Amino acid sequence: MTKLRAATKCGLFCLWEKYAMKIRKKIITGFLCTALLVGVFGYVSIGMSQKVLKETIGQSYLVLANNTMQTIDRQLHRMVEQIQIYSRGLARDGELAKLNQEFEQLENIQQYIDLQDKAWIAESKETITDFMANIINSELSEELREELELRNFHEEKQGHNVFAEVFITNKFGANVAQTAKTSDYYQADEQWWQDAKDNGLHISEFHYDKSSGIYSVDVCVGINDKEENFLGVIKAVLNIQEVINILKKEEEQAGNMPDFKLLTKDKRVIYSTKEYEVFGKDSKATFYLNKTKIEKEHPYVFATKGPFGDEVEKIVAHVQSKGYRDFEGLGWILMLEHETAEVFAPIDRMKKFLLIITTVALTLSIAIGLFISHSICHPMKKLMGFATQIGNGNLNARVEIYSEDEFGDLANSFNKMAQDLRMIVKFISGPQRNNQTQTDKTPNREKVEVKN
Repeated sequence: MTKLRAATKCGLFCLWEKYAMKIRKKIITGFLCTALLVGVFGYVSIGMSQKVLKETIGQSYLVLANNTMQTIDRQLHRMVEQIQIYSRGLARDGELAKLNQEFEQLENIQQYIDLQDKAWIAESKETITDFMANIINSELSEELREELELRNFHEEKQGHNVFAEVFITNKFGANVAQTAKTSDYYQADEQWWQDAKDNGLHISEFHYDKSSGIYSVDVCVGINDKEENFLGVIKAVLNIQEVINILKKEEEQAGNMPDFKLLTKDKRVIYSTKEYEVFGKDSKATFYLNKTKIEKEHPYVFATKGPFGDEVEKIVAHVQSKGYRDFEGLGWILMLEHETAEVFAPIDRMKKFLLIITTVALTLSIAIGLFISHSICHPMKKLMGFATQIGNGNLNARVEIYSEDEFGDLANSFNKMAQDLRMIVKFISGPQRNNQTQTDKTPNREKVEVKN
C-alpha cells in the first residue's frame, strides 16, 4: 500500500512537471509570437510605406520639374514676344526704312561696310570711336534702352538686365542702333542674321556672348514692312540670369530638397544647385537620362548605382522643354535629383526605433509570460499537492490559496470536498466500529457459557 501511494505521488509530480512546463511554454510562446508579429507587421508596413512614398516623391519631383520648365518656356516666350512686338513698331514708324535709304545713296555699300567693320574690330574693347558713339547715342539707340533694356528698372527690381544687349541692323547687315558697343559692325555674314532674315525668327543655343560678357540666349527677329519688304534684323541678348532666378525661386519654395540641374539638349550644364562648371559636360546626368530611357515605365528613375560605381541611391526626375504656344522651345533638360538616404532618413530612424521597441517588447513578453505562468502554475502546484495528500489518506489537508479568482474558488471547492470526505468517512466508520465491538464481545459470552 505504501509503495502504491509513493508511485501515485511520483506519477502526479511527474504529470505536474510535464503539464506545468507545457503551460509555461505556451504562455511565453504566445506573448513572444504576439510581440514578434506586431514588430514584423510594423516593419513590413514601414517598408511598404517607404516604397509608396518613394513613388509619390518621384511623381511630385516630376510635376515640379514639369511646372518649372513650363515657367521657363513661358518666360522665354514672353521675351521673344516682346522683341517681336517692338520689331513691328520699328517697321511702322519708318525710321529703319529711312536709314536704309541713306545707305542706298552710297556708291559702294559693301566696301563702306567692310572698311567700317575692319576699323571697328581693330579697336580695343574699351575704346569707343566717334563713329561708334554716333550709333550708340542715336535717337533710335536711346529708344532701345528705354523700351527694352530698361536698365535702371531691372537692376533695381531683379539685380540684372533682362536684355544685356540689344542692337538693330539695316537690311545690309550694318549696325544702325545699339545699347552698347558690339564686337563687330557687320552682321550679315553671321548665321543668326541670315536665319532671322529668311525665317523671321532665330533663337540661339545657350552660349557665352563675348560682346556683353555674359552667358545668354540670343533672340533675333527679322523686321518687315506691311508689304513684307525686308528692312533689317533686331537682336536681343537675353541674360541667362533671368532663367537661373526662376530655378532659384523654385528651389527656395521646394525647401532646397531636390537638387536642380538645367542642361542644354546636348547635356551641357547651364545651372546646377551644386557646384558646377558652366557649359561643362555632365556625365552623371547623361548616365541617369540613359537609364531613364531604358526603364520606360517611369519618367523618373531610382538609380542604385552611379556612373562611377557609387552605390548611392537617388531619385532622379527629368523633363525636356516643349515650348509654349508658337515658341518651340530650346530642347533644354531640367533634372531634379535627391539621395534617398536623405529623403528617407526619418523613416530609417523609425525603423531603428521600431527594432528597439520590438526587442524591448520581446523581453517584456518573456517577463510577463513568466509572471503569468507563475501565477497560474503555482496555485496548480498547490492543488496537485493537495490531491496527492488526499490520495495518501490525509483528509485533514487544506489548500491555502486566498486569491479572489478561479483558483481561489477552486481551492474553496477542494477544501469543501475534503471536509465532505471527512464527514462521509466518519459516517461510514461509525457503524463499522459498533459492529467490531459486538464481534469482540461475542466470544467472551461463549466462554462464560461454557464455564457455567
